[in-house]
Amino acid sequence: MSSKPSQTPVSLQLTEVFWQFNAAFQRWAETQVQQEGVTSQRMRILYALQDQGELKMRDLKEHLGVTATNITALVSALEKEQLVTRRTHPTDRRAILIALTPLAQKLLTTSCATFRERVATLFATLSDAEAESLLRMLAKLKDELHQRGQ
Repeated sequence: MSSKPSQTPVSLQLTEVFWQFNAAFQRWAETQVQQEGVTSQRMRILYALQDQGELKMRDLKEHLGVTATNITALVSALEKEQLVTRRTHPTDRRAILIALTPLAQKLLTTSCATFRERVATLFATLSDAEAESLLRMLAKLKDELHQRGQ
């Protein structure tokens, strides 16, 4: 192998690494959540509702970064499993509010917490300083995407 530095700009290298990391992380996280019987996307919805309380469907869509069709299917599946409820917003009839059920609360305090802890172990490979730095950088990039309308 050559020790010659890459001629590819760092921004393009970062783009490629992010794509690769995202795909690998999603596949790995799915293997961790399969033990709990809930997909990682559904788990993220449940955690968002636990952390933030009742949310508009649109807010969940933005939180997960999925399409309206996808969030509708995800919420419908959770509703069918009696993990969430949906109701019309009291002042905006166009908005749908999603909330956790007691069954979901129980699931979150048992098996879902185990999943979250298992996934978090990936970051144990980083020192505290590296983890804090990564967190700041990702938050900055997330804010930039938000500014760009994502």
